[in-house]
Amino acid sequence: MSSFDWIHVIWLVVTLAVMISAYSTYNIGLRRSVIMALVWVAIFLVATGLVWLVAAPEPVPVPQGSFDPDAPFI
Repeated sequence: MSSFDWIHVIWLVVTLAVMISAYSTYNIGLRRSVIMALVWVAIFLVATGLVWLVAAPEPVPVPQGSFDPDAPFI
């Protein structure tokens, strides 16, 4: 699974969790709902950061051309 696919899986889980917590707002107050939303955002950011740290590909070096003193400058 590429890192692009992982972000979709994480987004799906977070979206479902936010939907479930939004449904439960009927039983809890606004203040607790905001705290729950902030907790889910934090979980999403931590999970995304961990996936990025573990599955981050190495940067590909860009080949540099050799210097030609007779080439025109553009």
